[in-house]
Amino acid sequence: MDQIVVLPTGSGKSICYMLPAVLKRSITVVVLPLLALLRDQVKRLKGRGISPGVVRGGVTEKEYGEIREGIEKGEIRIVFTTPEALSLKRNVSFFKGLGISSIVIDEAHCVAEWGESFRPSYLKLDEFINNFNSISVTAFTATASEMVLKKIRKYLFKGKNPFLVAGNPDRPNIKYSVMPCISKGMELERVVKNEDKPMIVFTRSRKRAESTARRLCLYFKCNKSVNTNPKFYHAGLTNEERRNIEEWFLKSDSGILCTTSAYGLGVDKRGVRTVVHYDIPRSVESYLQESGRAGRDGTDAAAILLYSVDDFLFFKGLTDKVDRERYSVMLKYILNDEVCRREQLLSVMDWKNIKCNGCDVCGGEVFNLPEGFNEIKDLIVKHKRLFSLKTAVQVLKGTLSYETFGDYPDRFREFGLLCDWSKNNLEEALQSMLQSGRFLMPKRGFFKHRLTSIRKGISWKENLMNFLKSGQENRGM
Repeated sequence: MDQIVVLPTGSGKSICYMLPAVLKRSITVVVLPLLALLRDQVKRLKGRGISPGVVRGGVTEKEYGEIREGIEKGEIRIVFTTPEALSLKRNVSFFKGLGISSIVIDEAHCVAEWGESFRPSYLKLDEFINNFNSISVTAFTATASEMVLKKIRKYLFKGKNPFLVAGNPDRPNIKYSVMPCISKGMELERVVKNEDKPMIVFTRSRKRAESTARRLCLYFKCNKSVNTNPKFYHAGLTNEERRNIEEWFLKSDSGILCTTSAYGLGVDKRGVRTVVHYDIPRSVESYLQESGRAGRDGTDAAAILLYSVDDFLFFKGLTDKVDRERYSVMLKYILNDEVCRREQLLSVMDWKNIKCNGCDVCGGEVFNLPEGFNEIKDLIVKHKRLFSLKTAVQVLKGTLSYETFGDYPDRFREFGLLCDWSKNNLEEALQSMLQSGRFLMPKRGFFKHRLTSIRKGISWKENLMNFLKSGQENRGM
């Protein structure tokens, strides 16, 4: 019987196909999206005395033979593979001779998330499935809105109506919080210093994962009170580099891993206490998947989402209509601090009346303004056209220099008001307020490169809402 199974992260989806596969005398093919997840599943099975087969893109004839021999001896009942491997004719021919009784597509939401963009092999899985008669096909995922379910049915079960098994997607042990920022660097430093570890920091790109890890390494080098060594992880690393980092993080009880979604699917690090999103994910499904890396052991954990004007500028750059619609839901989520975070997220999954066990809204812990916002705003509003970006940083940090001493800025009340901020974080904050339209810095004229305030009577939240509205109108949403 064909099925779609939707169960929350950490609820035991893997055992739903592993146990039947081991008990049956026929073969189960399991399609996984990431090599990191594949290695993790293989390791877990071998740790329980079960030997699975693995078919990837570069399988040799010797490896084919070893899998066949293991099947004939009854030692192999599960064969792991990837969508890309199933698009190769030699692999398809190999599978045809194995006596397959069932096919499992794990993390099936990737069909919708990735298949229509950078993983077209997902859209050809039905061609592989059609090579076999009278087999059961089961798609597993932790998060799937009705739109994602429609795409799973479309691409995996053409002409069929699979039975849907859906469990409550809530993870009650996770507390959801949203943090507004003018300097994500500053806020991240505060979070990694104060929140429990191990910790995962999700970023939008490989480059950002690397720069974030290096930034934190520099912060910890200067802050002797914190003893940790952050690392980065993404699909661009070599196999050996990825394996070494996976092993390090699985064993660490205080590690911080800065990563892309390459570490966001199914890897079983059970003791993660905090998941931080440095960038807003592209959809609610992605956010629930990635935040679900926290607290897989069932104990209390935290999911913290940082946002700044940079995330709204990213929205303006999206061109695909569906991508924009899904991302706009996340932007509305972060701006809505009047409705329970858990209720907002799970309503997208078509679950209602969920009791909140922890979020910043229900706990009365919402931050309406980014840290440092008022201090910087007051300085520029009171002293329009007086400071360049460089001198504003020096004044806020309390740095005496040739540029600042000549104008006696130390007589200002704001001098040194943000002395605990780094120079880079202050520059990021000022640039963020420039990008949001809070400040203006003319590029010519008498007050060239001098900061001035042009926004009055509009709050930080209203400012970002206008960004979202204008972006939707420009694209005809």
